[in-house]
This record gives sequence, structure tokens and C-alpha cells, in this order.
Amino acid sequence: MLYSLRHFLTAAGVFAATFMSAQTVTHTIAEVQGELFSSPLIEQVVTVQGVITAANDYSYFIQDGSGPWNGVYVYDNTNLPAVGDHVILQGEVIEYYDLTEITNITYFETVSSGNDLPAAVELTTGFIGASGEPYEGCRVKVSNAACTNPDLGFGDAYFDDGSGDCMIDDMLYTPDPAWVLDEYYSVTGVLTYTYEEYKIEPTSAADVSLGMAEGCTDSLACNYDPIVLIDDGSCEVWDECGICGGDGSSCVQTCLDDDDAVSAVGGCFNAVDLLGCSFYWDDILISELCPESCNNCPCDNDFNDNGVCDDVEVFSCTYPDAINYNALATADNGSCVFETTNACPADLDGNGVVATQDLLSFLSLFGEICE
Repeated sequence: MLYSLRHFLTAAGVFAATFMSAQTVTHTIAEVQGELFSSPLIEQVVTVQGVITAANDYSYFIQDGSGPWNGVYVYDNTNLPAVGDHVILQGEVIEYYDLTEITNITYFETVSSGNDLPAAVELTTGFIGASGEPYEGCRVKVSNAACTNPDLGFGDAYFDDGSGDCMIDDMLYTPDPAWVLDEYYSVTGVLTYTYEEYKIEPTSAADVSLGMAEGCTDSLACNYDPIVLIDDGSCEVWDECGICGGDGSSCVQTCLDDDDAVSAVGGCFNAVDLLGCSFYWDDILISELCPESCNNCPCDNDFNDNGVCDDVEVFSCTYPDAINYNALATADNGSCVFETTNACPADLDGNGVVATQDLLSFLSLFGEICE
């Protein structure tokens, strides 16, 4: 009787919808779910939008994002959307035996078809079985879960990935071949709640894979998967650019002179020679326009961290007061020679002999600040 009454109310609602104009979305699905066990919008009419993630001939699941609280079950035996349809619908929010759903549909519009589905969230069987509420109505996935009871009755079966049991149901798809005791499976589906159990509802054979999932089991690898039990040799490391499995080429920047930017003076060579690297050309430093000519390119090797690449480093005397000061030098090599009028600078007392007294005089002055 209850089933027939729901069908009647749904049909009446859709009939009324034929006289309505396009609707404005009033709520997100997360607002409908309320991030609570029961919706805060019970018996209120809402308009939501999203992508159909699963469907049969009397209901469907709709999701407007990936992650928790973004999916909801819709009871509607009149409109028959296809998986991948983007729809807008209006209906009443109810709690049907603690399952949040939208029913009594009064407006339904298909915006587009063939859309990608929100990504399924990987969860443990124990989490789903104990506290799956945030993912009610959402696409989820479990991996490497052993079938601990293939036939609980009514199409239900128990699976455990080592974290605890969760139930998989056959409302949308009946597995063929049937579940096998102690066999391992990875299963994707939408999560529903009936008879006080959270249940994964796979939608087709493509949602079920037999055997343990393979992947990278090395915890030091950048693509390590803690759920995978069988290593398939796919482990990767971070490259110097921060790319998992990269070859280091993605962060190598080409450092070239922009001769066209300073073509008025004959290109970068002339611009640097005439104006210098610190000159602003159209509000841009010559060193930025002509990084090659200004030795302003990033480099892999710079042993002294002075910003000059080792292959163009100029080693010479860098002290301006030295006789052999080299203005082009970028790193000092200890070769500086300083002019002095004292032929024996270590003879501090001027007696013509460098002796103990000179050392004592030096030590007595050691540490003083020269002005």
C-alpha cells in the first residue's frame, strides 16, 4: 500500500510540473544532507542540480560534487534520466527509514547528457560499515576486500578489507558470476542506507574487479598506495621539479636574450654594451630582457651561491683598492696585490727588524676598531 501511494504522489507531482517554468537552484545537495544523520530540510521543497550517478526504473542518485555530503537518493518513477545526465529537479525532502531522499518531484529538466561522473572516493570497508553517513548518496570505492559472506539473503553480501565488514547490495546490479567466499574484490558504487546498514550499490560489471589491486607498495615512493597489496613495479620518485615520475625537464626554463625587445639599439649585445644591465628599457631591466648577455640565467651549478653560474664565473681580484683589481671579476681568488710605502710592513716599531716586540705590539692592538 505504501509503495502504491508513493507512486501516486510522484505521478501527481510530475503532472503539476508540466505547467511550471524553468527553476532556479535553491540548495546544494550538501545543504539538503545538512552534514547530519537526518536532513535539516525535512518536508521542505528544494531545487537542486547535479549529475545522475546511478539509476533504475523508479529512482536515481544525483551528485553535485565529489566528496562527502554531495550525493542524495531521489525517488521518482516518472522521469527516467540516464547515468551522466546533468539535471535540475524540484522535490520534497524526506527521511525514509533514515535514508535522506528527495521525492514528490514537481519539476525535472535535463540540462545535458554524457557528463563525467564525480570521482568515487576510496574508503575502507570498516569506515563504511560503521559510519558511512557522510557519503550516503555518493560514489565510493573499496579495494582488496575479501568476501566474508557471499549470501546474506536479499542480494546482500559482506566484504572486509581488514578494517571491518561492509555490505554490498544488488539493487542496481546483480554480480555475474556470483560473489565467491574469501575471494578478493574491488568494488565501486553509490552508497545507500537500508535496514540499518550502509550498502554499496555497484551499477554494472565495470564497477567490479576480481583479485587484489596492483600498484606501488614502496612507502618511500611518490605514488605509494597504502591500499595496494601487490607491487606491479610502477613506483616512482619525485624529480627536482617536484613532479612524481618526472624527468626534471618541466622546470627547466629556457634562458634566451630577447633581441627583438631592444632591436632599436641593435639587440642585446649592443644594449648591454651601451646601456648596461641595470638600465630600464620601457620600464623593464635590461638584465631581464637580456639574461644571457647579463649572466642572469638560472644555473644548475653555483658552488659559492653568488648567483653566477660556475661555467661563466670570473676568478680574479675583487678588491677595488688592490693594484690588480679586476672590475669584471665575479669571485675573488686571493690574488689581490696592495701597494705599500713600507718595505717591511711587519716591522711595527720601525727598528728595521721584525722581532718579538713587533708581535707584542700587534697583539696589544688586536681587536681594536679602526676609524
